[in-house]
Amino acid sequence: MKLCPKVSQDAGGSRAIFIAVVLIFCGHALASEHREKGYLYLSPIPGAEYVSPQTKFFLVRFEAVSPYDITNLSTFITATGGASGTHPGQTRIASDDRTVIFEVSSGFSNDELVTVTLTPTVDPCAHGVLEPYQYQFMVSGPMPPPPSSLSAAREQVVNTQATLEAESEALPTADMAETTEDGISAAAADGPMIMPNGVSVPSDFPHVDIFVNDNPAPGYIFIDYSGSPTNYAMILDNSGAPVWYKRGSTARDFKVQKNGIITWTNFVGYDQNFNYLRSFRAVNGYSTDNHDLQVLENGHYLLFGIRDETVDMTRFVPDGQPAATVKETVLQEFTPEGDLILQWRAWDNHDIRLMEYWSYDDKPTSQSIRFVHMNSVYVDTDGHLVVSSKRVSEVTKINRYSGEVIWRLGSGHPTDPSQDPYLAQRLTIINDPLGQFNVQHDIRVVGENRYTVFDNHHLDSMPNSRAVEYEVDPNARTATMVWQYLGGYDSYHMGNAQRLPNGNTLINWVITNAPKVTEVRPDGTKAFEMNWAAGSSKSYRVFRFPWTGVVQKPYLIVDDESYSDSIALIFNKFGDTSVDYYKIYGGTSNPPTLLLGTSTDTLMRIYTGLANGINYFRVTAVDFHGMESPFSDVKSGFVNFSIVPGQNMVKNGDFSDEKEEWTWEVVPSAGAEWLIEAGVSYFDIANGGIQLSDIQLRQGRMQLVQGKEYIFEFEAWSELPRVIEAKLGPNESPWTDYSKIGPLQITPNQNNFSHSFTMEHSSDFNARVEFNMGSSPFDVYLDNVSLREDIPESEGVTILLVSDAAEPLTSGENHEDDELVTWLQTLDYTVDTNGMNQNMQGDWSGNAANQAAVAAADLIFVSRRTNSGSYNYDTIWNTNLEKPVILQSGYLDREERWGWNTINDDGDAAPGTQQSMDVVAAGHPFLKGLSASSIQIFDWDDPNSAPNHTGLNQAPGSIYLSQSLDPGATLIGTFNGRAMLYEMAAGTVLASGDGTLGGHRVFFVNWSYDVEDADYRWDDYLTDDYKTILHNIIKEVLGLIPGDFDFDGCVEFDDLAVLVGEWPEEHSGLKADLDGNGKVDLNDFAIFAENWTGCAN
Repeated sequence: MKLCPKVSQDAGGSRAIFIAVVLIFCGHALASEHREKGYLYLSPIPGAEYVSPQTKFFLVRFEAVSPYDITNLSTFITATGGASGTHPGQTRIASDDRTVIFEVSSGFSNDELVTVTLTPTVDPCAHGVLEPYQYQFMVSGPMPPPPSSLSAAREQVVNTQATLEAESEALPTADMAETTEDGISAAAADGPMIMPNGVSVPSDFPHVDIFVNDNPAPGYIFIDYSGSPTNYAMILDNSGAPVWYKRGSTARDFKVQKNGIITWTNFVGYDQNFNYLRSFRAVNGYSTDNHDLQVLENGHYLLFGIRDETVDMTRFVPDGQPAATVKETVLQEFTPEGDLILQWRAWDNHDIRLMEYWSYDDKPTSQSIRFVHMNSVYVDTDGHLVVSSKRVSEVTKINRYSGEVIWRLGSGHPTDPSQDPYLAQRLTIINDPLGQFNVQHDIRVVGENRYTVFDNHHLDSMPNSRAVEYEVDPNARTATMVWQYLGGYDSYHMGNAQRLPNGNTLINWVITNAPKVTEVRPDGTKAFEMNWAAGSSKSYRVFRFPWTGVVQKPYLIVDDESYSDSIALIFNKFGDTSVDYYKIYGGTSNPPTLLLGTSTDTLMRIYTGLANGINYFRVTAVDFHGMESPFSDVKSGFVNFSIVPGQNMVKNGDFSDEKEEWTWEVVPSAGAEWLIEAGVSYFDIANGGIQLSDIQLRQGRMQLVQGKEYIFEFEAWSELPRVIEAKLGPNESPWTDYSKIGPLQITPNQNNFSHSFTMEHSSDFNARVEFNMGSSPFDVYLDNVSLREDIPESEGVTILLVSDAAEPLTSGENHEDDELVTWLQTLDYTVDTNGMNQNMQGDWSGNAANQAAVAAADLIFVSRRTNSGSYNYDTIWNTNLEKPVILQSGYLDREERWGWNTINDDGDAAPGTQQSMDVVAAGHPFLKGLSASSIQIFDWDDPNSAPNHTGLNQAPGSIYLSQSLDPGATLIGTFNGRAMLYEMAAGTVLASGDGTLGGHRVFFVNWSYDVEDADYRWDDYLTDDYKTILHNIIKEVLGLIPGDFDFDGCVEFDDLAVLVGEWPEEHSGLKADLDGNGKVDLNDFAIFAENWTGCAN
């Protein structure tokens, strides 16, 4: 039975209440007024000025009464705007069980006075005093009349101590002296690559230099890169290699929170495996300020908001702007459920006039003012809050429950303390050689009454940025500096200092030329130091934390700009050591389903198999147990592998597809319309603006290779004579002019402009062609735009073909060499047939025509012979011959003849029944690419393993060939013991006694036909295997680079065109069949890539 007195009610259900109406215009008694009536905290506070018109949440916290003791909870709060009237809303108890939230359903009007009325009915059994109360605040303006002084709420010092569980962090250690130490800079790498720890990175990944790495504290480095060409969030090990990263992310304040989640800018939270959890946002009309976010062990979180207000600053300073933009910051605390339970505004707690002395760029007289630029917040060991405000150079300790100031560290009036409205709240700083910090960042609690600050100290003329630590005596109201570490830098903004569990302190100096990590020990020596290798970026904050996460799916990046001949895929399943290999999918469909291949590496370059244009890619990871991960996100890339010399790189250069592929831009100060009329690009210019670039047409993805020559052509004319600019340049700053054409004078006459230039800068595979047509009001016409790589003339390779000597054959007769000539020409060899069907026996040097033919040739090819007279075989030992010779027909010992194809025991050839080749010199380059069915390896010197050599004038099983080889000759293989393949080095003494080779090599490929059967032709004997061997010999003889199809000493884009053009054909005689397997496939692309030179050797 509840023994509490009840309050009687009349028949109408009403009860008599007394409402104390307090109309507050000045604010001197605000703190005591609402506290005396039982209210611990109100938001907006009584007498507040410049309150957001989007204020949605009104907060009430009681001194002693529980919100559950309010019996009329749903109706005890009303808010009435002087212009907007009464605002209905919903009242509820926040999830902290202490705060009452009144959520209105509509916003307020600017410059209106809002009256808040509180009429709680309290359970008679409740303890504590709670009376009705009414107060006012002003939306987007000052309270009437203007305050003559600061309110008591802004002056009162409250020393309330909350009894919350202390947060444990490493206590500070001995004083640290400033030290310097030289380190060795690690070289940074360029291009997509796999780091030593197996993680692959794209070409724009920002590498680091490690200067000191001397047993630093455990953990990884959490760091953001904010620079060109793109931003990164990354976790690095102490070697500088990433264990996780995300490309394109602005990741200020990238850190692990006290409850283990990972957060960064804007603010998004992830678990340790980088699975999205939630976002964190400011409310009440404030945008989320990305300076800091603190998520506590219990899930509560603290962040800053920011909003612009137009303010008449003449109210505060005589020279103030009458319509200045004041960017006010606010601290807000939320429960894990997202309930706002604390709002602490700059307008309520700071004097904007003090910014005159403690801000280097935001003065009260400025047009734009950041007030007060709150940049960090932390929970103290007693549960209250400390906040850093840069523009007043102050750290403020706040009662977390009442919102009142406990103490202020730093700032004040620099010369006249009597002008400091908060003098009674300020701590006295002791033992600081620099007096105090200024324009600071990153207040952190490192122990009971111990605080570190990253002191930017930019207001001094000396580079005195530092990490500094103070110990506060709350009773004596002093703050004693207990250590500092000066880096010798002027870090004018951002930065942080983190006390690590082992007592070391990690410092981020922010600015480009300063380290992003300096980790110092208690004695001042450096344990670790690191900076960006490029030295051109800043990092907002840097931390060291443990990380043991494993992402669920691979992270994929498509790099379509680093190479012109391929597209690079970078994929990593971060944190997962069980990955066996990756499966790569790609194609023009989204999502792609075609499996392009697998990779045990985390980087793959794809050279072919993709259609030009936009392609889509995704990746999975397969572990050692065969379990496949979910797909990565689908990423796209632009494929254009077939840009070859002479091909127009400009798409839709004739504007037949209207405006496709082009980008049109006109600055606001200019005016123009782009039209396509009769297939011509027409620019109707009303206002040309100021600069030529104010009106611009452009197209990117031009592939320009350093050292290459290009031809840029277009047709242009104009309404009246005027100047335009046409050029090739990068697609991003700096806007280098690659083509160097300069301004062009155009007239009403339709003229063709052609400009040749050499790409003198580093290769750019995403260059752009642009036309700048501003600064003049005269209309412009464009058509037939093209950009082509100039095609250099190639000297090529000339083969002198010598055929039957003693018995010339005329064209059209049997056994002609047309098939052979045709095949050689398909390989882009120049074939000199002047030696065909001529008697060129004996010493060639005696014939002037022969001498000229030999001099012009790169290679002499003795094709075939008959069975009578003197033979061209005699020419191979001509001591005056310096050119290499391929002897395709002849006798080894001038006694017996060996056939290329299978020859039956009776000597008759059997076309089309070629058997396997018996290989003596396994792995010889001449045999590269032979089909497996064509090769049988054996030991020629072992009669037991040798094949059964049957043939003309031979006994079965004899090893006749090994006995008759010339000294110095290398046997490579035989076909059925008859046809042979061997090489004789220069200077070989011929066993036949016919002489000694001169300064040339001879490659003997024996082929013959049965003279009695005139039906056999080249199409019978020029088999795929034979072509493979002949081509291998030609390339070896001439020292050609695999992939150099035009024989200019380079493997480059014009050769790539051949490769792409033959993909994916499968037949004999393919120039791009580099591995000789009768088709052009990925193996050929791999060989081609290995031999890529890009320019002449």
